[in-house]
Amino acid sequence: MTSQVISFLGVEDVFLEVGADIDNLRRCLQTLSLTDALIWCARLNLLVSNPELDPENHGRETQKLILQWFFTKEQCELVWKKSEGFNKSVICMRAGLLELMRWVLLWCKNSEGDGETFRKQDVRQTFAKAMLIANKIWLDTTDFAQITTRPVDDEGRELLMLALRRNHEGSYIGHINPMMWVGFGHSIFCRKKYLEKHYTTLREDFRKATGIEIDDYYICKSFLVSHFYLKTLSEIAAKPENSNGIFDINSAGNEVLDSMKPAVRTYLEFESQTIEELRKGFWGERLDVATLSEAGSFDARVMLDRPILRIRDGRGIILDSLFFAERAAAGPIFIIRKKLKKPAQELIGYYGAAFEDYTHFFFKKIYCARVNKLGVEMSRPQQSGDVDIGLKLDRQLAILEIKASFLNLNVIYGTDNAAYLEELRKKYVNTWGAEQLATAIKNLSTDVSVNGIAPRDLDRIFPILFVRDPHLDSALHPWFLAREFKTKLQPDQDTGRGDMAKGRLSIPNLITMTMDELLALEDSIHRGIPFHKLLSDYTLEHRDRLISLNDFLALDPRYKKRIYKYKIVGRHMHKLIVKARKKLFKNGMNNDHK
Repeated sequence: MTSQVISFLGVEDVFLEVGADIDNLRRCLQTLSLTDALIWCARLNLLVSNPELDPENHGRETQKLILQWFFTKEQCELVWKKSEGFNKSVICMRAGLLELMRWVLLWCKNSEGDGETFRKQDVRQTFAKAMLIANKIWLDTTDFAQITTRPVDDEGRELLMLALRRNHEGSYIGHINPMMWVGFGHSIFCRKKYLEKHYTTLREDFRKATGIEIDDYYICKSFLVSHFYLKTLSEIAAKPENSNGIFDINSAGNEVLDSMKPAVRTYLEFESQTIEELRKGFWGERLDVATLSEAGSFDARVMLDRPILRIRDGRGIILDSLFFAERAAAGPIFIIRKKLKKPAQELIGYYGAAFEDYTHFFFKKIYCARVNKLGVEMSRPQQSGDVDIGLKLDRQLAILEIKASFLNLNVIYGTDNAAYLEELRKKYVNTWGAEQLATAIKNLSTDVSVNGIAPRDLDRIFPILFVRDPHLDSALHPWFLAREFKTKLQPDQDTGRGDMAKGRLSIPNLITMTMDELLALEDSIHRGIPFHKLLSDYTLEHRDRLISLNDFLALDPRYKKRIYKYKIVGRHMHKLIVKARKKLFKNGMNNDHK
């Protein structure tokens, strides 16, 4: 999926008599049953956030399925025409559903027949109206309108940065499959060669903080995420009420082997929350709000810490797969910080070091076993001023700085674009990150070796900022970081080919690379995508980085059919799911997986 800007159809596009305002939203939601409405929000959110359901059509078939569930035949035809077959806009995406959830919690009450109410066409129509109104509310809170109206110059682009990131997060159809994030997190936290190498009391501290082993934490996570993500779109279409994300928390605790029951129950206690807890998290003691400004912006932390909904009758569902995935990727360090009052910077430092080791492992897996075939020499830092990874091919050198930074959630979900730009500079540009790459190139231009590589052996250097955050693929973000890098580098001149000159060296502008690109390239490079040629082709086509590397790989005909994702982490995740089922259930499966 590319990082193109995604737009929603408005309620007025389908229901001509309904305006997209808070009063109409209240009227719709006061007629819906609370638990049913909240569960359907979560179900649809799991659908539209699953990158593996409809990868060839970029989610269009998923949108069609939702359309058929909630709209009449005439409305379906109208939506299909106005959305241009869901190529121009969509009816249902992550951000609108998250926005809708918090209003459902405020205004819906459980009614008679809860659990069956959405079988009625008029109920589904009312929900559809509410969903489209919530889309508009989210668009307004993220200043979406300015994306298409700002002037296309540097100042105008800068002013769009926060809105574009919010759009990228909100329209998230998936860069990294949440199952892969679970596999990634398990590797980082449970394999001794990564985080535990730097944080020697990790297992003991996690046990103190939670009461369970960190391995069992990922056993539970892998089983839950596979419960939904191993289903196909046709399975979900055939039984929408039964096969779309719901699991039974009571049976999850009762069916497991006795040896794992305490761990499962403890996990569900601290990773899930009730409807009442969720409502209080968003609204406190308020019973109503009159305006959007009074409501404030969506607070991601309410769901991020506990991304599973626990209902009184024993049903459970993942509220948001992106929050669930982020919790899997880094959650344990924040659990430890919160429970044991450990210094945040110390824990994040350990995590950053482990992420560097993990990234190095991937590149070593790519190159070292095939060094004779691919001809690439790989190096790691040897002294102060070196970079995290160097990849030399003939007289070309790719240098990587690896950042596992966490942006401030108050800034991301706020409205201050200037604060967001400063947060990006703080975490990815200044001192380390882009500035470190610029410093290394300056050293090479003055005949100072970097990573043991002598400048006399080089002609061209590709600077790469490698990041954990998948949303740095958001529109304009690679451009912004490349421009900041150029300011730090202070090149002597442009040389053509999209390059700059520093001394006698030729320097393409900064390339931003996320985990998604690494997982895409791990198995693709030895199948015929030479890394340095990819960097060169990308530079020729997009020297200003207005198009991300991710989008270039997804759209360029030379590369889009040659990507083979998830070989290492996919194999690891498969083993983890098999291990989870064997450890949790007799004969390796429960009733849902027979």
